[in-house]
Amino acid sequence: QRIPILAAVGPLQFEVVQYRLENEYGAPSRLEPAEGKILRGPHPDAQDDAALKLTMPTGSVLTENEEGQQAILFQGDWALNYFMDKNPGIVLGELPFENGNRNG
Repeated sequence: QRIPILAAVGPLQFEVVQYRLENEYGAPSRLEPAEGKILRGPHPDAQDDAALKLTMPTGSVLTENEEGQQAILFQGDWALNYFMDKNPGIVLGELPFENGNRNG
């Protein structure tokens, strides 16, 4: 089952989206806070679901953006550093992945 994840800078942005969904589009919605704080994407050459799932820190979520690029939502710096420690061959970058963007 696919569950959309909405990221925003502050809680007011979520309230605005929910208000517009319900009042302008007649679409009921429910907001649930996610624990993730850092989003990174593996280099496109390393996008292998099986390999990533085996080495994910507890609480991290493997997902994908609207362009189909894999992304990992980490709970914080510790989880990101743990992932990079345990997966030295996987290069992470901000999405969309850019060639010069390593582990940033």
